[in-house]
Amino acid sequence: MPVFTESAKTRGNEEDSVYFVFDNISQEMKDYIALYAAAESLKASVDSSQKRFYESYINQYKNKLKQLFNTEFKENMEVYYRDEKQTLSPELLNGPSKEMVVSKITSFLLEDHFNTARPNYPKFTVLRQPLTFGPQGNFDTHIKQAKQKIANPNQSISNGEAILHGLGLLHEGRLSIDHSIYARTIKDLLEQKGPNQVINRDEILECFWEATHSYRSKDYQIEADFEYLVLAAR
Repeated sequence: MPVFTESAKTRGNEEDSVYFVFDNISQEMKDYIALYAAAESLKASVDSSQKRFYESYINQYKNKLKQLFNTEFKENMEVYYRDEKQTLSPELLNGPSKEMVVSKITSFLLEDHFNTARPNYPKFTVLRQPLTFGPQGNFDTHIKQAKQKIANPNQSISNGEAILHGLGLLHEGRLSIDHSIYARTIKDLLEQKGPNQVINRDEILECFWEATHSYRSKDYQIEADFEYLVLAAR
């Protein structure tokens, strides 16, 4: 385990990777990690009649570790990018959850690389808060609000409008596909097919993560949810 074994601690110099390091966790937390690992090991080595005994300790140590990690997360976290330790502003460390803090830091550090690698990815500059992904993120909520705006174009839905604006689907306050590079791809495909034809999913989307069945567009590599908004706005 890297936190105990110096030789197991490795960090790369990749442009697209951020490393969150917790070498400086307290001795108390290290002790509970060892106890938790020992209880898991002992549980695996006994017959089924004794497993419940060790499960009680596993749950006890796990809950204590969660408490300690929540306390030590910001205090003992070190962040490395391109093998250099980063100095983080208080604003980056401020967030309602650990997931949000990690997302903010990662987005900040990878922004230049991302913009170079995917120059045509939409810029959501009108959003009041950055777009965040994951269980604690705002992505799903904003997608839902964008759908509501498409269904009710005369209703004021600020975050939904900001998403549509970033996709080029909002012009002078009204829904429009005329200025969207993402809609232009769909329009060109339909024109190539001729009248009364449809576009199949595999013509516009590709799976980039099999484990979660996650898709993105073939043209500009935008998330499938964004591509669906483009289709819905037509």
